[in-house]
Amino acid sequence: MFLLMSGVGAIIGWGLLRLNRWARRAALLAALAGIVELVPTVSVAVLEVRAKPLIWGGLGVIVRVMIMWYLYQEPVAQEFER
Repeated sequence: MFLLMSGVGAIIGWGLLRLNRWARRAALLAALAGIVELVPTVSVAVLEVRAKPLIWGGLGVIVRVMIMWYLYQEPVAQEFER
């Protein structure tokens, strides 16, 4: 599973470097899936008052939101449309 997911990530990264539209959309979906996956981790960490999972989970969510925000910017979207 690790090799499969790393291969998918490498293909998305290669597509992003080549400014392919499908790669931008795939990166957005991957970031969204990562956020959805981290929400339960962060919620449990808040309820059980555990700092380490809360910090790492929160940072993971923040990074993924930043990636989505960047890829949704109009100048970036226009570069991928060319």
